[in-house]
This record gives sequence, C-alpha cells and structure tokens, in this order.
Amino acid sequence: MDHTTMLRDVLKLHFGWNLARVKCLSCLIIALFKVKTVNFTELATAFSGGAKTDSHYRRIQRFFKQVHIQQGAFPYFRSLYERHDMLALNTKQG
Repeated sequence: MDHTTMLRDVLKLHFGWNLARVKCLSCLIIALFKVKTVNFTELATAFSGGAKTDSHYRRIQRFFKQVHIQQGAFPYFRSLYERHDMLALNTKQG
C-alpha cells in the first residue's frame, strides 16, 4: 500500500467528501512533502498517476475553488497520517 492510499483511507474517516476530493487532498499532501512548496505548478509535477502535469494543475485549481480548508488543518492531517502509518507498521511487524 502506497502513502497516498494510506492517507486517503485516513482522510475518508474524517471527511464526508466524495472520493475524488479525498484523493485530490491526499495527493496534495504527499506532493507538499515531496516538493516542499505551495506552488501549484510544482505540486502538479509531484502528483502520482498517468495524467499530464497540466491536468493535475487544473485539478488542484478546481479543488481549491470548491473546498475551503482552515489554515490549522494541515498539522492535524499530518498527525493523523503519522499515527496511521505507525499502526500499519506495527501490524506488519506483529
């Protein structure tokens, strides 16, 4: 299971969003860790999948046009992801 899938599973538990929005948010969070910038063009290059970078860029634009995320939410997402990741590691080892 890759990081995007694990994060998506965690986010699905906490939001009442459709799967497309949850997938986009999980890709965004993973991309933020990879490129360490909030520039949409750079984030789009770090998205997984076979779509072109321009398609990922438009997806990011649509996401932020439709969804409002409070500024303090990202540290919360990170803590959820880290806890989920630790649980996944513990179940594999034990």
